Amino acid sequence: GKASKKGDFLDHVLDRYADVFILGGITLSIYCNNIIGLFAVVSILLASYLGTQAQAVGAGRIYSGVLGRADRLVILIALPLIQYMLINQGIIFIWKWFTFTEWVMIYFAVAGQITVMQRFFGAWKMLKAKG
Repeated sequence: GKASKKGDFLDHVLDRYADVFILGGITLSIYCNNIIGLFAVVSILLASYLGTQAQAVGAGRIYSGVLGRADRLVILIALPLIQYMLINQGIIFIWKWFTFTEWVMIYFAVAGQITVMQRFFGAWKMLKAKG
């Protein structure tokens, strides 16, 4: 196909819906505390927003950061398989009182915020250089 601005826009909108549905579903599951899940969803959405907002203000699209979309998708593919295997072994909580799913969502929340900061300062630096 042919790349277009409308296609790029639609792609970003559908990606955000996918993020909300996938992470929202995990957040509402019995394996995740809703507050932990909410922080993860907010962090992921903010990281994505910063990447596209940088483009909107002329700094260019920013994909950098410790938690990119590809990394997140690989983790999300492995998550239910690992959680299922742990439950089959009778392991519900891992290291204290969190499920494996909660640990993944905690990682998403923290790494997502680090990504937000990386993208913010990256865009800020580009905008500052442009004057």
